[in-house]
Amino acid sequence: MPESRSATSSEVHVVSAGTSAQHVLTYCPRCGSKGFSPPDDPGMHPAAYFLCTRCGFEFFLNAAASTAALIEREPGLLLMTRRLKEPEQGKLDLPGGFVDLRERAEDTVCREIWEECRLRIVRTYLVNRTYWNSYVYGGFTYHTLDLVFRCEVASWDSLISTDGSEVETLLIRKGEIDLNAVGLSSVRRIVGDYIEGNI
Repeated sequence: MPESRSATSSEVHVVSAGTSAQHVLTYCPRCGSKGFSPPDDPGMHPAAYFLCTRCGFEFFLNAAASTAALIEREPGLLLMTRRLKEPEQGKLDLPGGFVDLRERAEDTVCREIWEECRLRIVRTYLVNRTYWNSYVYGGFTYHTLDLVFRCEVASWDSLISTDGSEVETLLIRKGEIDLNAVGLSSVRRIVGDYIEGNI
């Protein structure tokens, strides 16, 4: 299957063309015309917006906001999860998830940590570095902007070993984290920065 490449100054990211917006979004959501595609700009990967050649409707593709949490039980002992579902099933991850409509990112991270780990957050600190990722789910590539929070929990007594369907929880020493075992590329960069003391 052909692939398209989306690059930043730090890395080249490969996205399967079959899941890109250009291949999935083919009909205009306003008039139903099949003339719904990105403007003719071969250098635009991924496409920034779509234009309907029949009715003129413009549809802009923006990054989906996502959160990740850095939570230490004690200095150097990090709470991580193992993904029980695709994408990256079996790989390490950080607690977190997508921001819902009309939800603040700090509320998202608290909700996700409760859902995944049963931990109540008492303080969140947004770190001053953001990350991006390309995330394939349901046959569609979502481009994310990942916001990282350092979080403090009320009590570790309520920590569960698994939520039963999405993740299992793990506590891993900083020096024992294998970055090759971390699935999502943005999370791998976040954890790498955490290990190096950059965030």
